[in-house]
Amino acid sequence: MTKKKKRIPNVIHIFNQMKSIKTHFPQFEAIIKKDKLIVSGEIQPSPLHSLYKFNLVYEYGRSPNIYILEPKLRDRDDGEKIPHVYSD
Repeated sequence: MTKKKKRIPNVIHIFNQMKSIKTHFPQFEAIIKKDKLIVSGEIQPSPLHSLYKFNLVYEYGRSPNIYILEPKLRDRDDGEKIPHVYSD
């Protein structure tokens, strides 16, 4: 009996991810290193926000991790925590 490979649904292979990123975001650097897609660049969510330098690391079949390199993220002036931030 032949064993079938387990298919991961709705997952785009990292080479296709890299191609799509380079097509839609040519200003970002995208490389594949040790079976991980690493995307680096700068982004400004809106004119009212700072410019953020980031790294995005995507491993096939997993959720991507995004790291803000600069500026250093800090809690808000009113003491509230930054929303949508997860520790490693």
